[in-house]
Amino acid sequence: MPANEAPIFEVLNECGDVVHTENIGPFSSDTDLGIISVSWTSDWVEISGTLLNCDQNPVSNGYISARTNAVAFGNFPVQINPADGSFSGIITNCGSTEVSLVGYDLNALKSSLTLTKPVSAQVDFGNVVACDNQIVPGILIEFENGTQKWINNATVTFDTAGAGIKVFNFHAFDDQGSGNSVTYQIAFLDWNQNPANPLWGTSTTTTISGQPVYYIIGAGDVEIVQQGTLPGELVIFKNTNAGLREEPGGALFNNCTVTITAIIQ
Repeated sequence: MPANEAPIFEVLNECGDVVHTENIGPFSSDTDLGIISVSWTSDWVEISGTLLNCDQNPVSNGYISARTNAVAFGNFPVQINPADGSFSGIITNCGSTEVSLVGYDLNALKSSLTLTKPVSAQVDFGNVVACDNQIVPGILIEFENGTQKWINNATVTFDTAGAGIKVFNFHAFDDQGSGNSVTYQIAFLDWNQNPANPLWGTSTTTTISGQPVYYIIGAGDVEIVQQGTLPGELVIFKNTNAGLREEPGGALFNNCTVTITAIIQ
């Protein structure tokens, strides 16, 4: 922080509420603030169950993605026991009325339906079968007129840039045949560093071979359908009301939806 200035130090809870405010400084050198104690201000929901695959056997490589309906900043990953597929985890309530989850089998790339129950201190979901939806990594571009373009084989890496800014870097290769291809690198950066109120910026970098048709993705309304930060976890970003520029030629498209599905490398 700047020297000889007196900033305000705030602590936010998992619901995005300010639970502690303190004037600190000014400082002219490195300073240890010591221990700052904050009273816990929100309640929790404990969820449990067992994740099964299509053969009704326990999932050994997967996880649960859960959320309560009043929490606005994404889902909470809950780890499973690889020996028997069981899971138990605590997620935030924040005044919610419902808790929902999706189970993911990363070996079969399958997911369950979204299961929803009323909020209580302990919610047992029983057997969650990850067999309803196929998870296909890639980029789906949906144009306003209803046409679609699908790009296979997306991957993603997660990093924190300077000052703790979260960065998701998606990569995808679109082989259009006859020596024409484009490699996409699409980055999403959260400039706010506040999980309750993210401010996403996006940039597209392309590597061109031959004369392919490719798209530059503009800013829209970014939603994290499924969030992860660790290798092996699934990430799904949806960019709605986005503008696209088609190259070569420069044709512009408005009100597009770009959904990117990938597993963190």
